[in-house]
Amino acid sequence: MRRRLRLLIVLTGLPYPLVDGQSLRFFHYAKHLQRDCAIDLVHLDYDRPAPTALSAIFERIHRLPVDPSQPPSAWWQRLRELTRAEAFVPTSRALHNFLADADDHYDLIWAGGVRLLPSFPALQTPILLDECDHDPLALRRLLALERRPLRWLRLYRRYRLQLGLEARQAPRAAAVLFVTDADRRSFEQSFRETPVYTLPNGVDTDYFSPENRAPESGHIVFEGAMDFEPNVRAARYLALEIMPRLRTFIPHARLTLVGRDPAPAVRALANTFVHVTGQVRDIRPYLAAAEVFVAPLQSGSGIKNKVLQAWAAGVPLVASEQATEGLDARDRVNVLLASHREQYTDAIERLHRAPEEARRIAENARDKATTLYTWDASTNRLWRILQGLADCPRSTQPPSLSRRQEQECSSP
Repeated sequence: MRRRLRLLIVLTGLPYPLVDGQSLRFFHYAKHLQRDCAIDLVHLDYDRPAPTALSAIFERIHRLPVDPSQPPSAWWQRLRELTRAEAFVPTSRALHNFLADADDHYDLIWAGGVRLLPSFPALQTPILLDECDHDPLALRRLLALERRPLRWLRLYRRYRLQLGLEARQAPRAAAVLFVTDADRRSFEQSFRETPVYTLPNGVDTDYFSPENRAPESGHIVFEGAMDFEPNVRAARYLALEIMPRLRTFIPHARLTLVGRDPAPAVRALANTFVHVTGQVRDIRPYLAAAEVFVAPLQSGSGIKNKVLQAWAAGVPLVASEQATEGLDARDRVNVLLASHREQYTDAIERLHRAPEEARRIAENARDKATTLYTWDASTNRLWRILQGLADCPRSTQPPSLSRRQEQECSSP
């Protein structure tokens, strides 16, 4: 019989509503672990009460404040802060004190990101650090695409700050989780002694289903947080590069860009055949009405939940290899892969002209989602990771930094 673990999840915000990959991940995995774990939640989202959906999962939910911002007054202090990533992450003395008091109450602490660790005291309880995506990998990919000098310098500064934060804080974790092997390998380049696991996100295949499919001819859909740089780039590429050419073949083709917080560059795309929705209550009606879901992502990292949702909803997918990273995506089987404008427009037109092929690709994708990418499919693996970490000998001191990591800490 499994030993029931006492698990504490620590997040910067509430994992609800399910509007991003981290919220999806922690909500669904916690829901599936209820049988084997007594789970508490600590979060720093001080303005919102916990919704009923979370109260049904967590035994206790603790809401703690973030420390008020106090900019340094001296010019040399301000200059020093520009090179410290910890100056740009939320810190919480209340969280530090809570964890110090609760150290012997839990078998394991599951932390949602390295940016939380500056608020952690030295602990005996092992820490599972869940990074989801590897931010330095995503930033390297953005740097490779950026052609604006000032923007490139800002991105490079973020990249170096993220490396420094990671070098100082990540060694404190007993193990680290990522959603794809590419993210895991990127992290392992600097942290070869830290146990690292790939644990993909899943999709709720009952919630996202093809039952209400009513595709509209020529209707293209792309979805995501529209202030996120990789999504902004993809939206602009769709609207400015792909759609004008596509409409020479399908004159009535139209594009819907669905997602919260559209950046000014996204809002400016709206015209007679491009619709920008902003935040919506439910993405499913847009998936149901889509003839094709197109994901022309050129950067970013991690599993794309938008792709899993389209697969589960039975929507034919045209996407880049970047968009399907970490997934068992096979060209012309469960997706049409594309890498430039002509390939995208040809693939979309092909699915428009050949509804039987579109249906076959969508059905194969739905089968893949239901067999490989349900939350149930990964929960047993997660349980083994949690149990192994909880049974490890405990230490009151965080691991020391390697020489390479110390050099990264001191790099500007």
